[in-house]
Amino acid sequence: MKPRTAVVLAAGMGRRLGFLYPPKPIVMLSKPLLYYSLSSLASIGIKRVYVVTNPWSRKLIEDVLKKVDLFSLTETEVLWRYWEENGSSLLTGLKRAFTLESEGVILVMSDHVFEPLIPLKSFEELEECPIAVGGDRSPRWVDVNEATKIRSFGDSYAKIFSKKLREFDFIDTGVFAFRRDSLEMIEEAYKNGALSVSEIMNYLAQRIRICIADVTGSSWIDVDTFSELMFDVPKVNEELNKKLFIKLFQRVA
Repeated sequence: MKPRTAVVLAAGMGRRLGFLYPPKPIVMLSKPLLYYSLSSLASIGIKRVYVVTNPWSRKLIEDVLKKVDLFSLTETEVLWRYWEENGSSLLTGLKRAFTLESEGVILVMSDHVFEPLIPLKSFEELEECPIAVGGDRSPRWVDVNEATKIRSFGDSYAKIFSKKLREFDFIDTGVFAFRRDSLEMIEEAYKNGALSVSEIMNYLAQRIRICIADVTGSSWIDVDTFSELMFDVPKVNEELNKKLFIKLFQRVA
């Protein structure tokens, strides 16, 4: 399998960033924040992208998608119950993506900047597991205290996802891959009260195998604060530029 379809979750309110407008995915640095995840996805051959957004961010995000113009198909899916946890966005995006995709889907967060290796390695794990997550043992650009942590079975399979873990094996990069056969289980988890992505993953980890793609040493950042946006994202982007734009050039050529 090769990745062709991706879902980007962009329906959050951005409260921790310190302001609600403009929406966090299109906050401008040299480019909108959303551009970084879209560029990484394009560089690995993604053709279709579905962005889950809230009602008032939709038009602004669609304008960014038109300007980026890296994919053969881009669509926004509006999350009307935007006040809910991000598990609702996860389910909405995957349902839409699997209407056209018969194999696997990559799912990322719109406020994460990451190198292309992370979704690629996560997607490769779908040969063994219906769900995979990129895990980093020692991230350089992430506040571990604020991050979602993963405890694992033998470094291969996820056991627990939580920000509160004192003992853990990996930090969750927020980059996932899903096979179609995981969708029914995700719906079951949501109906049984697992409302956030972490809660859904915890529910599923007790029932199916969730593979961990070890991406330790990769460049990535979860942008939650103004300081990260203004000072850390440019540093991470500097590391990514050569890898990313070489890959984009090769894809276009």
